[in-house]
Amino acid sequence: RLRKSGRKGIVILGRGYNVFDQRISLQIPLQVAEYQVTVIPFDFIPFHTENLLPDFQNLFWYNSQNIINAIQELKKYPNLFALYIANFGCGPDSFTITYAEELMDQRPLLILELDEHGSATGYLTRIEAFLDVIKNYREDTILPAKYLKGSDADYRKRKLWFPNMHPTANRIFEATFRKYGFEAESMPQETREGLELGRKYTRGTECLPLAVTVGNFVKLIEEQKFDPEKSAIFFAGSDGPCRFGQYEFFFKLILNRFGFHDVPIFSPTAANAYQGMSQNLRKELGKGMLAADILYKLRCKTKPYEIETGLTQRVTAEVQEEGARKIEAGGDYLDFINLAVERFQVIPKRDIKKPLVGIVGEIFVRCNSFSNDWLVEAVEQYGGEAWLSPLYEWVFYVDYNNRWRSMRDLRIKDFFVATASNLWTKKCEHKAYQAAGEFLADRHEPAIDEAVGAGMNFIPRQHTTEAMLTLGRAVLFITRDKAQMVVNASPFTCMPGTVSTAIFQEVEKKYGVPVLNQFYDGEEGLNQKINTYLQNLPAA
Repeated sequence: RLRKSGRKGIVILGRGYNVFDQRISLQIPLQVAEYQVTVIPFDFIPFHTENLLPDFQNLFWYNSQNIINAIQELKKYPNLFALYIANFGCGPDSFTITYAEELMDQRPLLILELDEHGSATGYLTRIEAFLDVIKNYREDTILPAKYLKGSDADYRKRKLWFPNMHPTANRIFEATFRKYGFEAESMPQETREGLELGRKYTRGTECLPLAVTVGNFVKLIEEQKFDPEKSAIFFAGSDGPCRFGQYEFFFKLILNRFGFHDVPIFSPTAANAYQGMSQNLRKELGKGMLAADILYKLRCKTKPYEIETGLTQRVTAEVQEEGARKIEAGGDYLDFINLAVERFQVIPKRDIKKPLVGIVGEIFVRCNSFSNDWLVEAVEQYGGEAWLSPLYEWVFYVDYNNRWRSMRDLRIKDFFVATASNLWTKKCEHKAYQAAGEFLADRHEPAIDEAVGAGMNFIPRQHTTEAMLTLGRAVLFITRDKAQMVVNASPFTCMPGTVSTAIFQEVEKKYGVPVLNQFYDGEEGLNQKINTYLQNLPAA
């Protein structure tokens, strides 16, 4: 009818519980209809799987799939437009809105992000302006399906760039890749300038790690250190539900905007235990991760008690460089750990005891010092000793989930493969802590089954995000390691972080140990709260 009459129609996009609930949606679809415009709910539009391929094959949110499908379909009709009703801070929407804008291209699109402060009257002005825009909009052609240009070039023949993540790991990762014949380099240390660049190229409602890594990458381009003809990008991926699984596609958007269509992105995921690299390389990266965790544990256990200010940090940097060179030359992770222990054992320390603070949370933000505003250093500055949950925890968790899923789905062969992988990682960890000896005898990590078991007291096993580890490890910090305080570090609006933060109220009540939930968005000074918490801890 619309096509024959030449009248305009508006497809309402959004999640069903937003669009169809008249209180939550503030009756916006009905308000639009009162202007004699035909309103079409997005789920009236037939679903075609091909609308998600090839770009959106990892769009693992069902509602987002429906929204993208609706946009691809409405573009076939020159008289159809879209109104997207979203929530402020909604994890999936933070990326899906960007995809919607990219696909709609020049065709008008109205996005309304609702929150508890909004009113129907406030949104009415924007709706009227949008209706005026589409009333005068003329387009007689059908918009073609829009796909990103990507590259399948061999990343093995290019320089691999990967983001900074951990204070002691990146140098070791570089050395391990080089050991196997790659040219590899970390992106530069994050800066405020880089973060502002990242905010320029993102909407601002995505998680902080995206803004940090995008900004760092764009800064690399602006400083002409990135050669698109000889470079590739490496970072791990995810199959959801965390937003991290959308980073690869978002980086494709950035590359397309700069015209770098031939830059490949290498993004192995937890879903397939990071296949795509040789087995030996994967194993060596895992060992390097262990070495980095051990080095950082040595640093955190020494720094609060050093007599000579700054000596611990100098030794950490020296061990990192010397050990990385040995790994690149063919050395072993145990040699690295032996070197580290040897150097740290001779650092003079005060014979006192400070409050132990366990740090859990989203893996990038808790490990990336810039993103968490130097959280570990803040704990030390205000009189505590920090124990950071290690990178290697995630390797164990991936193995654990692979074992659980394969047993649930009766994939016996996959179960045995995952079990063998778990046994191998346990063996490597055991050797690492053996090499660390008495120095870290009281800093061993709990078994992953124990951590998950503790987390399952609060959320079901099917919740396979970092919230499980965040809650479980926090409980074990309190009950097993006698931490006097826990800090939960997450990006602002982080989906698993929001879940764990709500549940931590129950953890505090049950165990009587304070948990500080920190949501980081790039703002400085948030860690001053740690001082208040530490000053008010009961005497040991």
